[in-house]
Amino acid sequence: MLLEVRLEKASKPEKWDLPEDISLRAAMERSLAEELSKLDGTLAVTKRSLLSTRPPKHEMFFTCGTTLKLVASLHRKLIAEKTKESTLREKLAVTPFTRMIIVFKYLDDDTLQAVDNAIKKVNLKALPDIQGSMRSYSLTQDEELSSLQGKMDCISGFMIIDDDQRMVVLEGLAGPGQGMQSVYADLPRIKANDDDLTILCNPEVLFPHRFV
Repeated sequence: MLLEVRLEKASKPEKWDLPEDISLRAAMERSLAEELSKLDGTLAVTKRSLLSTRPPKHEMFFTCGTTLKLVASLHRKLIAEKTKESTLREKLAVTPFTRMIIVFKYLDDDTLQAVDNAIKKVNLKALPDIQGSMRSYSLTQDEELSSLQGKMDCISGFMIIDDDQRMVVLEGLAGPGQGMQSVYADLPRIKANDDDLTILCNPEVLFPHRFV
């Protein structure tokens, strides 16, 4: 990044008297005039003496071509991937679960089907040998314990229904490659939340225990 800075005046001295003329432009033009002086000692006429008005501030030093160039570099602190992964593992070890809330119209069958498919996609991997419908399946005591301890990657939750809307609350394991990440990918927010569809989720909000 190259910065070009033009100064109008020199800085004010702190511990000595202020000279009568501290204009760097005027000093440089006087020096230029002295170099162009005739042998008889008379000063050559400079461009400054021909100007009837003071030039604008942004044109100061243009005639002398004086510029101050500064080279600036931008630095940022980089965190190694291993460090980030280690920090994430430490967080997930204490708070392994995250949640998602979807609110949509009662007659919105497309969203209902999408939610159902997203749940089945995860739970059928965790429970590949179940018999019957996933909706009617009840976890065994060992499976429930494994789910509560975060050892089994399954999606749990509940649905509240009234005459107008459905509200679905889902929860499961957080983190890369886990069930809730799959649900986030299958149920993306493609527009701003409104009365027809509201999706509330934040993968960085973690919980220590399953709610249901």
